[in-house]
Amino acid sequence: MLTSIEIQNFKSFSNLKNDSLEKVNIITGSTNSGKTNLLQAVLLHLDSTQKGLSKIPTFQNDFNFKFNILFHNHNSIEPIILNSNLDSVILKITAYEDYLKLDCNNEAVRVPYLYINQNNDSMSRNTISMVEKLRESVNEILFVKFLQLIDRNIDYIETIDNVLSIVNKSGYSFNLESYGNKFKNYMRLISALIETTDSVILIDDIENFVDRKVCDFIIMGMLDLVQINNNQLFITTNDSNIVTTFKKYSKVDVGVNVINMD
Repeated sequence: MLTSIEIQNFKSFSNLKNDSLEKVNIITGSTNSGKTNLLQAVLLHLDSTQKGLSKIPTFQNDFNFKFNILFHNHNSIEPIILNSNLDSVILKITAYEDYLKLDCNNEAVRVPYLYINQNNDSMSRNTISMVEKLRESVNEILFVKFLQLIDRNIDYIETIDNVLSIVNKSGYSFNLESYGNKFKNYMRLISALIETTDSVILIDDIENFVDRKVCDFIIMGMLDLVQINNNQLFITTNDSNIVTTFKKYSKVDVGVNVINMD
């Protein structure tokens, strides 16, 4: 588990250090305060490769962008340094004229992670595969119970020709598209929390995944899953109600750390 992280010269951070990380870390603050930047710094540290770098949305959306926007105040003369408690793993990112070089002092250390944001395809092949695994496991009942928090009439999920459908308690089947993007995001989030174990899960803008009307029940369930599956969460939000709810239901074995970026 990450208990500390230090960030130098990355995006909005000249030098940031936090040594009080917990099982659940809520990164909060106003718009453009650096919440997602911190999440991306954790991602890069966990996957200190070009593959990890490619998962940052800037790279996904614009392959011709200037590398110096990754550096604090566009100062690409100095390298980006990411450091943590994980066996003293240090990642150094250096900019050259037309490429970035990533140097990691201990590449043998790899912590499994999952990055979830609304830019991901909410019903990607990976998500469909994850849901299909749930349908064939003892976790199917738990998964459906989470979905019933949003719609109590949901009975089960079925897959026809790689298309997910919801079947209600009256036996009628509905294409998942009819439930909207937020429900699909929620479904993707819950399937990941149930199926992922011994990993770090990074969730950007959790308010895009959670229905505020049942926020308490969802967050209580998320904290239970963190404990059962031995995961660590890093979550960004600017919703004070979500922050309060996580703190309200924190446990002895699942501490909640709030990082305010304002």
